[in-house]
Amino acid sequence: MTEAHDKRIGLAFMHPLQPRSLAGVLLSAILPLALVFLSPACRHKVETVDRVFVSKNGAATVAVVKSADTESVLLNGEPVGGSYDEVSAPAISPQGDSVAYAARKGTQWTVVHDRAQVGQSYASATQPVFSPDGRSLAFVATAEGKTFLVKNGVQISQGCDQVRDPVFSPDSQSLAYIASSGAKSVLMRDGVRLGDEYDQYKDEKIGKPVFSPDGRSVVHIASTEERWYIVKNGARFNEDYDQVGEPAFSPDGQSIAFPAFMEDKGWFLVLNNEPVGKATYQYMQRAIFSPDGHTIAFSAMIGIKYVVIRGDAQVGSQYDWAGDPVFSPDGRSIAFAVKNGNRWFLIKNGVQSEQAYDRISNIENSRNGSSLVFVGILGGTSQRVEIPW
Repeated sequence: MTEAHDKRIGLAFMHPLQPRSLAGVLLSAILPLALVFLSPACRHKVETVDRVFVSKNGAATVAVVKSADTESVLLNGEPVGGSYDEVSAPAISPQGDSVAYAARKGTQWTVVHDRAQVGQSYASATQPVFSPDGRSLAFVATAEGKTFLVKNGVQISQGCDQVRDPVFSPDSQSLAYIASSGAKSVLMRDGVRLGDEYDQYKDEKIGKPVFSPDGRSVVHIASTEERWYIVKNGARFNEDYDQVGEPAFSPDGQSIAFPAFMEDKGWFLVLNNEPVGKATYQYMQRAIFSPDGHTIAFSAMIGIKYVVIRGDAQVGSQYDWAGDPVFSPDGRSIAFAVKNGNRWFLIKNGVQSEQAYDRISNIENSRNGSSLVFVGILGGTSQRVEIPW
């Protein structure tokens, strides 16, 4: 979940499942410097909308709003929790019916799940993440100089210098994260170290964990002696490269794809340790599998322009920038955000939207899969936009 920023925007929420065309963006009442929510249960006015998010299933919209010297959070226009000095890192449950965020009052941080505090107060709290079934909530906290992982309000890891990138397995039964003490970092899974240590003094690096669909395997990128590779369940998975990007599992979990770079070739796609085709690029973003796993799409640079590749074909034109593509649930359609000059557009199946935006983020499928949902900033106003596939 990404976020859209505009310090001077207003936002009008409508029912999250109401389809609209691009011409009929989801706005019914807009105030440039203020926001009025018209829900019978929530008729209060705020000065600015600071950040806007859309849930992964497209069913919910969350806004961080500012009023005077405080910040608060609203889910589909309804307040969730109180007012705080600062709000950070909102996370929406996969079902789209709940939100968690870090909140500060004075020097103390807490994590708020809907309207209730989770755990205690900490020197810092960040990175809240829901399990896929929505029943568990984990976050990173610091107290008395030590950082640790908290799950459902209970500390579940030993204190160390840093904890980052917590992620649940798809079955919600396992939790992986990166833990660092001194200069050394390791992958932890359910409190057990998995694989080697990586020493930052030796310029060794470890990337965030990625689970397989069945939850049995976890992979990450790593670097030692200036060579990059993929690690699977603690063991090196492939030959090394000059650089690699984030790995992705196919929906059936049988394949792993990732971008790789060699100085004499450029960037190229690797699938199950074999280069795919002969095409190379100046830069590549992560690989995205279609829902049936038969096709891979990604954004890449050719020369100084971005393109989106689906299979072995280019989708649409060349752009100043292009984001990660999103497949429709049936895999037949594809959409992505692009930027040309100072304007942003949505590209759907290679066709550019007539409507231009100041920025586009958070492209997701709607709950029933019939529509695209995204956050578009236009004329100083952040909009939740829903269009049919």
